[in-house]
Amino acid sequence: MRTCSDYSIENKESLAMTPEIADTYIFYPLAITEWHTDAAKKIKLQNKEEGKRIKTIFYSRLNNDMRGLKTLFFTENMKISEKYIFVCVDGKKNMCCSKYGINVLTSLLNKKTNNNVFACSHLGGCRFATNVISFPSGEMFGRLREENAEEFLQGNNLFFVKKYYRGNVFSSLKDHVIECLKKCILLQYGEVQNLSVFYKTDIQGVSFTYKNKNLEMMAVNKKIEIISKCGDSITYRDRWVIEENAGGFEITPAV
Repeated sequence: MRTCSDYSIENKESLAMTPEIADTYIFYPLAITEWHTDAAKKIKLQNKEEGKRIKTIFYSRLNNDMRGLKTLFFTENMKISEKYIFVCVDGKKNMCCSKYGINVLTSLLNKKTNNNVFACSHLGGCRFATNVISFPSGEMFGRLREENAEEFLQGNNLFFVKKYYRGNVFSSLKDHVIECLKKCILLQYGEVQNLSVFYKTDIQGVSFTYKNKNLEMMAVNKKIEIISKCGDSITYRDRWVIEENAGGFEITPAV
């Protein structure tokens, strides 16, 4: 059976600029078997607050050992020393999440890192499974597989960001496209000058100077054919896509 994740990859759907944006992420400790109970629904309702974008996610150890786990709150610019990684394995929400997520989580746990690595419920964007989110940075990644778990832990590089980075969940709806473009520019070019943001019809971009050359990197709004989750029919959605060519990101002289 072809999954929604398979279809997304076959259709070359870009991951860039697809973060699940919120002001606050709340991670509530709950055994995996309890994630879709009436009690879980009540917890989510209790955490809703008018006028605020709050996402409540349930988390657990893979073996459902809940000892020592507490409710965690993450917001933009939080000052915490520990790093947390959450891997969506919510197969009840979508089969892709458990099909790929459990192997990714197991691989990350086997690396014996100093990070706190947990299983979690639905993060959003099932077709991008495996979805992983890291705090306090708020960076979200998709399509991870067990074979690139070590690369994920080693940190960002241009290839990894181009292929797996969804964006930062704390970026505003207006700014998350620009945030992603700036990250790619930084990784590809290092230090640049004269960064400037521009907006056109269905285009967002960043112009900059590198080695005395005026360049720009753009994202274009396009209609993409998708299957949102396994079992759904094909739909069309507006998506921001970084313009690319065979050599990498398309860089054109700035006007």
